[in-house]
Amino acid sequence: MSHVNVILGLFDRECWTRVGFAWEKSTIWKAMYWGLQVLEANEADVQALKDNVNGTGTDVSEKVDSEEHYETEENVSPYSRISNEEKFHWACYILCWMDDQEEFHTYIRDSKECYRHRPDVSDEVEKFLKQPLSEAKRRMMDDALGEKYAANWAVKAEEESNAKFERYGEDLIALINDERERLDAYLSYNEDWDWTAFAVDVSRSLAKPLQQQIETLPEKYSYTAPWVIQQVASLTMIQKACAEI
Repeated sequence: MSHVNVILGLFDRECWTRVGFAWEKSTIWKAMYWGLQVLEANEADVQALKDNVNGTGTDVSEKVDSEEHYETEENVSPYSRISNEEKFHWACYILCWMDDQEEFHTYIRDSKECYRHRPDVSDEVEKFLKQPLSEAKRRMMDDALGEKYAANWAVKAEEESNAKFERYGEDLIALINDERERLDAYLSYNEDWDWTAFAVDVSRSLAKPLQQQIETLPEKYSYTAPWVIQQVASLTMIQKACAEI
């Protein structure tokens, strides 16, 4: 069993209640980010093929080495050598696992089972691609550029982000949803993946929410309540598993 699945196997409903939503949001963001990289690369490959057929392109072999990456000081880590497509698969693998954990999708309130709010891929993709300027950024631009120039900048930025959403939004949503449904976190095991790097990626995603909950739970509720002690112990087990990679 991969270390990724060891970490996943330590989660229960209580642990998910504490860190699940934040982790799911960050995992969807990774799927969107790397998925967009895949779509843009595929689009560039198609365009390059068209250019070469028409006699206007450049031989791709002139641009990359045999392992299809540049050897630069900024790009020499093992993680950087992993393809964007594989990183996208990692994110979808985790999302697939999350989808399968039906007991995590509900919680008990006043003796009633309630469904949790979960991030919607369509909404998240729209926010990701459009990326509207926050009020803080608008004020900063007003101060730096002047109100009139900043307003024109904001209009152009909105046009650009809307065009990006129109260009990639539907395809990115479909790419994530299709991959999420295709993968089976229990049966599929791609031997070509770098599972150690995958485990490190999962551990980094969990590090902040785990530590935050471990510190704040006893401070907010009680250092002596049995349920707090149990939950902190469970979260700590996950944290230790993440540190053992």
